[in-house]
Amino acid sequence: MSLERIGDSDRNRLRVHGALLLIWSALVGSASSALLLHVFQVHSMAVRYSVGAAAVYFLGFLGGARFYAASWRQEDKRPLPAHASLEEQK
Repeated sequence: MSLERIGDSDRNRLRVHGALLLIWSALVGSASSALLLHVFQVHSMAVRYSVGAAAVYFLGFLGGARFYAASWRQEDKRPLPAHASLEEQK
C-alpha cells in the first residue's frame, strides 16, 4: 500500500513515526561507532561498520521498533490507518 492511499491524518503520523525511527537508528549507529573508536580504541573501519550495522539492526530497528510499537499500542487505541477517500487520493 502506498502512502497516497492512506488518509491524511494517518499519512502524516506514519511519516513522523518513520522519521523518528530513522533518527533513532542514526543515533544508535553513531553512538556505537564513537564508543568503539574512543572507548575501545578500535580504529578499523570494517570492524566499526560491522558492529555498528549490527547495533543499528538489533538495537535500532528491532529494539526501538518493538519498544515504540508497544508504547504506541498502549497510548493509541485507534484502528490501523484508514484508506484515503477518492478526493484525498487526487
